[in-house]
Amino acid sequence: MVYCATCVVLVAVTEVCWVDFFHADPNPPLGALFAILSAAPVAGMVYAIGRYLGRETDEFIRAVVVQSMLWAFGIMMVIDIFLGVLLRQSNGLRILPMLNIDIFCVAAPMALRVHLWRNR
Repeated sequence: MVYCATCVVLVAVTEVCWVDFFHADPNPPLGALFAILSAAPVAGMVYAIGRYLGRETDEFIRAVVVQSMLWAFGIMMVIDIFLGVLLRQSNGLRILPMLNIDIFCVAAPMALRVHLWRNR
């Protein structure tokens, strides 16, 4: 449940930062606030995953979670590179780097479900 709430917050922060930061010209303190708002949920997720892995006693579950995170990271990188090259060829369009964490938030639970389904 907390993971879903974090994903919703990430999407909201991404939209706010996209509209205000890239379509307007914010002053430096506002730009710093957007940078902090963008990085805080990512730091929270890294902290939560690290804390969970530190407290998990079952080696199998720990390995499945780590593999799922690695698959999600790989999926995120492939999509980022694909869209980056594709959008670079178009005129003026660019990908927002903060969308990477949104892709990760979608790919991580899907990879975990696939791992758990495969290991039933």
